[in-house]
Amino acid sequence: MEEKNDCMNEQKKEGMEESGQECVEECGKACEKECVEKGVQEYGEACEDAGLDEEKIQKEEKKVRSRRFEKAEWYLAGILLVAGWLYGNLLFPSSLWRKCEDEVVFVVFHLLCVGAGLVYISKKKQKATRQSWLYLGFILISLVWFLWFPNREMYFSMLLFLFAMCVYWVVALFGKQSGNQLDERAVGDWLNAVFVVPFVNFFQNFLCVGDMWMYGLKGFWKTGEKKTKHWGETAFGVLLSVPVLMIVIPLLMEADQSFQDAVIGIWEWFLTMDFFYVDIQTWFRWFVVLFVWCYVFGLFYGTMRAKKRAEVALGLPARMLEGFLAMIVLVYLLFYVVKFAGIGESLGKIEQGELWVSTYARDGFFELCWIGAINFCVFVFARWGSSQVDRHMRWLLCALGAETVAFVGLAFSKMHLYVMTYGWTFKRLYASWFMLLLLVTFGLLVGQLWKKYHAVRVAVLFGCVTFLMVAFGHPYVC
Repeated sequence: MEEKNDCMNEQKKEGMEESGQECVEECGKACEKECVEKGVQEYGEACEDAGLDEEKIQKEEKKVRSRRFEKAEWYLAGILLVAGWLYGNLLFPSSLWRKCEDEVVFVVFHLLCVGAGLVYISKKKQKATRQSWLYLGFILISLVWFLWFPNREMYFSMLLFLFAMCVYWVVALFGKQSGNQLDERAVGDWLNAVFVVPFVNFFQNFLCVGDMWMYGLKGFWKTGEKKTKHWGETAFGVLLSVPVLMIVIPLLMEADQSFQDAVIGIWEWFLTMDFFYVDIQTWFRWFVVLFVWCYVFGLFYGTMRAKKRAEVALGLPARMLEGFLAMIVLVYLLFYVVKFAGIGESLGKIEQGELWVSTYARDGFFELCWIGAINFCVFVFARWGSSQVDRHMRWLLCALGAETVAFVGLAFSKMHLYVMTYGWTFKRLYASWFMLLLLVTFGLLVGQLWKKYHAVRVAVLFGCVTFLMVAFGHPYVC
């Protein structure tokens, strides 16, 4: 502003009107850019000083005065409210829903949430990422399982799989993945989407409804320049008529017996409705409805507005990580020395009948699987904890991966012995799938040390596909 005034004074003193006009235009453009950031009031005053006409000032002020919620959020809140109501009636069914199958209501709830996300991103005039369509495919296949292959043994596992896939689908839908790809950082993205984003934006749906009410859906449906009247004014008018109607209706009832009978009949019909009887189940139902509505809306809205998480590099010293890995690798080597020395003795006891096959197979099986899962965390920590993986680190990670593969192979041998003796069951099939996933994952992670490719993405896709194969095929195998 000071530059503009100085420039104007200098040009006027010199009598160069033409040049002064050019200076006003240049300073006005600079003023627009600066004042958009400062706010509407300062912007309007500055634009007047810059010589802009009133119509342009109003037009630019309208752009600056942007609301927090748009039509897209209104659509999202409406659809998710219906979805939350369905979920509340699923857990605490009312008289209207007792005849509906739970699986159908469950599937419709998820389809509404998915549809709300697609409508939301469409109204925001954005495109869904290509990766999100793959995760959406996994979601739809899971919903098919809930409709046609419900099984109590896998029900909880499928619920966890569906929930995890839905949350990460929302992250991928708006392109908020760290690094724009599925890798080790996906765990952080998923945890952030589950525990942080929805609760930070937990009550934004109520603010959205308030925004919709304040603006009265003005311009929500419009034809040309004609817009609907303010709904808030209409509602206030309706409330204003209540005292008058409380006086008029009794008079009309006294004036006509038929009208009196009609009003009494309507009132008695309302008194017989279920919503006049509020029990503890109804309170719980509406609590679930509101919680699901707030949580899912917060997830979509917060993810849309969130910035991509900054990549956090631990930058730990390479020597420290090498010492950390070396100790773990040495302990595992000691375990293998002791374990392989006792295998022959255990097999001899089985042949002599002193040791049951089931006892030998179960002994340490789950512990080995847990060690494999822990080693994955150790591998990721060492891989991303150091800014640079040198030759010593690479060989230590290879040793850790090879030992984990050996752990999984040892657990596989126990499971094979158990299955050959007692046959397949769901738990044995499920455990075998988990071991196969660990085996493939560590094979890919070790290979990534020598050749760059997306090991975690391949492992996750392999895990999802094989998990769904177990879910659909397990009734025919076991």
